[in-house]
Amino acid sequence: MTQKIHLLITVVFFFALFAQLAAAAYIEITAPVAATAYDGTVVDFGAVGPGQSLEIGASEPSGDPSYGNPNVIAVWDQLNFVPESVPGGWSFENGKTYERNFHAFLLVSPQAADGDYTFKMKPVDEYEGSGDVTFTGKVRVNHDVFGLSASPSQATVAVGTPALYTLVLENRAMATDTYNVTVSGFPGAAKYSKKATVVRQSKATVPFEVVSNEQATYPVTFTAVSLSSSRITASASAKITSKASLFEDVQSAGYGLLLFSNSQQAVVGFLAFAANTYDALMAK
Repeated sequence: MTQKIHLLITVVFFFALFAQLAAAAYIEITAPVAATAYDGTVVDFGAVGPGQSLEIGASEPSGDPSYGNPNVIAVWDQLNFVPESVPGGWSFENGKTYERNFHAFLLVSPQAADGDYTFKMKPVDEYEGSGDVTFTGKVRVNHDVFGLSASPSQATVAVGTPALYTLVLENRAMATDTYNVTVSGFPGAAKYSKKATVVRQSKATVPFEVVSNEQATYPVTFTAVSLSSSRITASASAKITSKASLFEDVQSAGYGLLLFSNSQQAVVGFLAFAANTYDALMAK
């Protein structure tokens, strides 16, 4: 009989313990990773670049029954950072009070050295009695979280005609970022630039036109720099060859001395006249 009583007590104890664990408060992290954070949990948010803003999303159910109505699950009212836990030189923005689907932001210092960093977050329930939850967030700061490629590797166009390149920007960080793309390597290149935003852990395709007004072959270097930090950058190389077009060759034949036989002069003269007439009409 004594053994049965002990067994019953043990079963009741484990059921009570299981029920307590099952009802333990938690918060569901929805972005940039999916995780369930209990008190003391460590959530790895992955890699971010210096100066980037990490957006942390979470849902509001706490997992605990409401103090006033045990049949209803209590909800969190705030998602806050623990200020003293945030690395020096970094800043943060708590989730809005009573926001549904919280959005909190952690801004990495632009001067942050590559390495692992941690911080703490604490959801708050003001009225419904949810249990305490404080979890640790972990990030890896890495300036090498961006890549750039360009195609075609060689573009051949008429002088003054745009050469179209396709740039692929790859953001490997867990934070969305915006990049300024410039080009260099040929006369007039400095006037070309374009900005592009790339969502976290994704690629963006950006068309990029450049024009060379000289008949030559030049190297083309595309460089993209993050607006978050100049340490996040990548380059891609290509070439542009600008040639005089047949139209331009014929048009130029109408100027200077015609070094053709008498029989050819009439044909070339007519083509030059036609080209210049077309040019004048287009100018109007």
